[in-house]
Amino acid sequence: MPLLLSSGTCVNACPPTYYEDSTDNSCKQCNETCGSCVGNSFNCTSCANSSLLLQGDGTCRETCIQANHFLLASNHSCEPCSLPCLTCQDNSTFCLSCQVGENIFLRPEDHTCQATCADNHQFGDVTDQLCKTCHDSCNSCVGPNLNNCSNCSNSTFYTLNPDGTCQIGCANSSYFRDETSATCHLCDSSCATCSINSTNCLSCHPPFFLNTHNNSCSATCSNPKEYGNSTDRICWPCDVSCGQCIGPEIANCTMCESG
Repeated sequence: MPLLLSSGTCVNACPPTYYEDSTDNSCKQCNETCGSCVGNSFNCTSCANSSLLLQGDGTCRETCIQANHFLLASNHSCEPCSLPCLTCQDNSTFCLSCQVGENIFLRPEDHTCQATCADNHQFGDVTDQLCKTCHDSCNSCVGPNLNNCSNCSNSTFYTLNPDGTCQIGCANSSYFRDETSATCHLCDSSCATCSINSTNCLSCHPPFFLNTHNNSCSATCSNPKEYGNSTDRICWPCDVSCGQCIGPEIANCTMCESG
């Protein structure tokens, strides 16, 4: 190994704060911010004092200048964050934010960047890539508002409405609660209201009448001994003397009961 020229003296190794210049086998001084350096005067391997931080690019500065680096206290240097962290703290995997443009979200529980949020009661906000809490009425959701629910926090009492809200029962009377899924579904078009399923009508839209024996709505009463009441839209029985009728009175028969 050739001797190195250092301040007029030939030495085996360069002194501290100097580096070996292989082009002329001489020792040259590091930049004043370096405690030690290699290759050139600005490529620090340590810093001159504890107020300076060793950067990823080999410079020494007062703070970490690269956004995706963090201060590693054990050796007072700036180290790169691990992907998919955009910024981090204390160690490379303790994320403060996630890589922009990726379909990933910062989980507040463990400060990791993941494709899904850890808790069902959270949603991934694409505007800032953070996992955020759903509205209290939601068990899961697609946003923070009370009308962003995907399902409800207490399905025994709350029902998911088509507008994304969770309420006691269905908000619209033309919907029924499905007990299995705790969701609201639209009644059949003939029903004004219904329960249990879409065709189990409780009341009817005009011009239909409610057949109470099977809870269906039809344009005419399915039992010939009943008439459609235009006031309440229900099929009511004729007088016992009538085979068919247009009203409840004895004088409302259109056909007499046979035999």
